[in-house]
Amino acid sequence: MLRHGEIDVALVFRFAGVPVDEGFRFVHIGDDPLHLISSRPDDSVADHSGSAWIGGCERCQEELDAVCRSFGFTPRIASHGDDMVVVQALVADGAGVALLPGLALQAHRRPDVCATEIPGFRGRSPRDLRRPAGHRGRRCCFGNVGCRSGTVASILGVMTTAQEFWETFYSERDQVWSGKPNPLLVREAERLTPGSALDIGCAEGGDVVWLAKRGWRVLGVDVSQVALDRALKHAYDEGVEIAVERHDLKETFPAGEYDLVSAQFLHSPVEEDGERNSILKRASEAVAPGGHLIIGGHAGAPSWSEHQDYYFPTTKDVLDHLKLADNWIVITDEVVGRPLVGPDGQEETRLDNVLTLKRLY
Repeated sequence: MLRHGEIDVALVFRFAGVPVDEGFRFVHIGDDPLHLISSRPDDSVADHSGSAWIGGCERCQEELDAVCRSFGFTPRIASHGDDMVVVQALVADGAGVALLPGLALQAHRRPDVCATEIPGFRGRSPRDLRRPAGHRGRRCCFGNVGCRSGTVASILGVMTTAQEFWETFYSERDQVWSGKPNPLLVREAERLTPGSALDIGCAEGGDVVWLAKRGWRVLGVDVSQVALDRALKHAYDEGVEIAVERHDLKETFPAGEYDLVSAQFLHSPVEEDGERNSILKRASEAVAPGGHLIIGGHAGAPSWSEHQDYYFPTTKDVLDHLKLADNWIVITDEVVGRPLVGPDGQEETRLDNVLTLKRLY
């Protein structure tokens, strides 16, 4: 229907890693967490290493294998079912345990089975599937229901502006960043003793994976579930364990205190006035006694950037807004230059600034 121009937008779901057909683009519009379906409340996947499992379609089976591997075992498949009603009936009958996405449970939920969300796993995600830019949205399709629309996300009202921007940003490419850690973080953190770490705005996980390899217990936070899914995959590929949480940091912030809090290039073209300052202040409050806060940021936009009007705060600006008490000391306050090549071969020096702060007590 999209290809023939009958509609401009469709609400679909997509498994992570599935390529987009040429001529279309996906916009991530929400999360669909996986649930363990069993007979006991507050159950854990780890409790079922020896249980019989109910498998599904090929991609559902890949999901099941990946989840169970993360808990250290291979599932024993006793039966198969790709219908959510049948799967729940099999569980209720004692044939085994299974995984189902949250949207399936909203469509049909048996009262005699229990569903326990599995933290950190988002197998399939609702997405706004569109034709390329230039085709103005006139009609959209939710399954077989048509309606007037600009974007499906706006109709559903399920996204903040930041989430919609960054989900679209990451969804339009299979990989955005190199997967390598930010050099400023490496320079400042490699001299620290590993402990607990929080990376806010972790993106696709280059920094969290590097920290985990060095022995840190890391929590990565981002507004984009697409980015967090890629961070988890990166960690799995590299053989390390990380935890992730999705937060719009303007609204919510992860709980706890950490030996290291890292905020690298926390700039956004859709941030509100004062938003970055309040997030960094909250980040400082999450640093444990004896811990460090490392803030890396751009000092200006490259000459070819469309964001020339964006103000990049100086280290003095950041310190002024943090208003830290006398139990903090400044370890590093520096502007660093690095070579940069533009899209048309332009060569210039990009200036970044870095602050490393230590909370004494």
